[in-house]
Amino acid sequence: MAEVFKVNIKGNISNLSSDSKFVDIPENDSVLFRPAPPVRDDGMLFYPVVNHYKLKDAEGRGTALADLEAHGNDETGYVDYIARLSKALLESGGDDLKKIGKDLKASRRFYWQGWKAVKGADGTFQYERCRLMAVPKTCATDIMQAFKSMDEFGEAPGCDPVGGQLVRISRSGSGFNTKYRAERSGLVTSLDDIIPDWKTQLFEDIYDALKLNIVSPDEQKKLAQLTYPNLPWKELEEKHGL
Repeated sequence: MAEVFKVNIKGNISNLSSDSKFVDIPENDSVLFRPAPPVRDDGMLFYPVVNHYKLKDAEGRGTALADLEAHGNDETGYVDYIARLSKALLESGGDDLKKIGKDLKASRRFYWQGWKAVKGADGTFQYERCRLMAVPKTCATDIMQAFKSMDEFGEAPGCDPVGGQLVRISRSGSGFNTKYRAERSGLVTSLDDIIPDWKTQLFEDIYDALKLNIVSPDEQKKLAQLTYPNLPWKELEEKHGL
């Protein structure tokens, strides 16, 4: 009888998508993530990012715009056009317009960095290069509560280079009903043992690595009109100054 070889489905899929700098958590699935230690002197692990989604560029590709109230600067200004548009649609539109207004509302995510662990056919873990993962506030809070418990029991925090451990991040549902859950795995891993060059892989500036799409309010408006050409733009301009 010919020898049967088991295909590592998850491992192969992971390797095929390894060019991305982001860790993706598939719907109704989970990933094991080895957090990196803080790279800033203030000891912060999570970096808040506020984006507007559900927008498309001239080629029809999905794109996100950084919320100017959170990430604007002297050049772009601090008045966020998409936020004003969302509010107007939610307050004065019918059901269809209110749905678009809800879609355009800014969404806050918290980014941290570390290594995704992929279990091979032989039961051992392989680690991708350092990547960024986005989680909602509830999930980030769960993670920090777990770290707090570790500290109270005299354990090393989950991101400690020597005594840290894998964290399981689970995702369920879809769309606005998507929920995330984080829990400690108990699998303690020393970074020097599993990723010898881990220090050289770290993102020293996460915001720079994210390359936030920060544009002026006028550019925000152009993209909104391109994405939603059938909105009552004349009425929105007359009634709301949009």
